[in-house]
Amino acid sequence: MSTPPVRNQKRRELKALAVSHKGGRCQICHYVGPAEAYDFHHMDMREKDFNISSRAAWTPLFERELNRTELLCCRCHREVHAGYHPTYLTDFGDLDHEDHGGFNDE
Repeated sequence: MSTPPVRNQKRRELKALAVSHKGGRCQICHYVGPAEAYDFHHMDMREKDFNISSRAAWTPLFERELNRTELLCCRCHREVHAGYHPTYLTDFGDLDHEDHGGFNDE
């Protein structure tokens, strides 16, 4: 079952606001582009409570979670998880987290 179009629109609008809130550019390469080109990277997965992209409204809880992330373009985010930018990746050890393997907003 797909997400209703109105909810998708709200999520797109929220992501654009979140990208602006985080400075509107990749923290690694300084790329500036459309909101869809960015991911919200959690530097420390132990502090991650939920995926930013799972929300459709700006709330205090959403803002707190957003402030735990770094804004990265999708390319740099993939490079972080491939090990090319080690300062942006915490060693999670034996952390068991349901979202640990995803890419959209870690």
